[in-house]
Amino acid sequence: MSAHRAILLAGGNRGDVAATMERVGELLAARAGRVVAASASYESAPWGFEAEGRFLNRAFVVETALGSEALLDVTQQIERDLGRNGMAEALERACTGERYASRVIDIDMMFYDAEVISTPRLTVPHPLLHVRTFALRPMCEVAGDMVHPVLGRTVRELCREAELAEEAERRRAESCGGDNEKPLRLWDDDLDDLSI
Repeated sequence: MSAHRAILLAGGNRGDVAATMERVGELLAARAGRVVAASASYESAPWGFEAEGRFLNRAFVVETALGSEALLDVTQQIERDLGRNGMAEALERACTGERYASRVIDIDMMFYDAEVISTPRLTVPHPLLHVRTFALRPMCEVAGDMVHPVLGRTVRELCREAELAEEAERRRAESCGGDNEKPLRLWDDDLDDLSI
């Protein structure tokens, strides 16, 4: 059986995340295949929700004989073994109204060879990869020349584009009076409600 190359991203913001990242590498090697590269851990702010703790993210390149869904099964079992609690995360999301929640560990499959996969359980490449600098930065370290099979650009190119967009957003927010303030926007429908 031929080996496949998967790029996985592990991240978390609860508990001893650095130790958890080390354990992820060990468990991937024991259960999924050969870990041929692992990035350093990169710290980032929570993406898409508010949380107290910052995240650590780390990319792993794994050569595996497992099919993509079998590899997904392995990564999800590793998450559970390391303390990920889906019910607790669902409760947190319900209480906060946020789409995402803090977690001990999350392992996402960014790439599986150069395949495009769309099943009820798995979408590869990860659909938001190109806008997530927290994923692209560690991936640049271990797979910067990998070409996104849908977008046709390397991980390094996508990272630079995402960093530029992030910087433009930061500058826009600053020009509007701070990071938390949004610019006033009037849409055509709003003009109907104005009486002068």
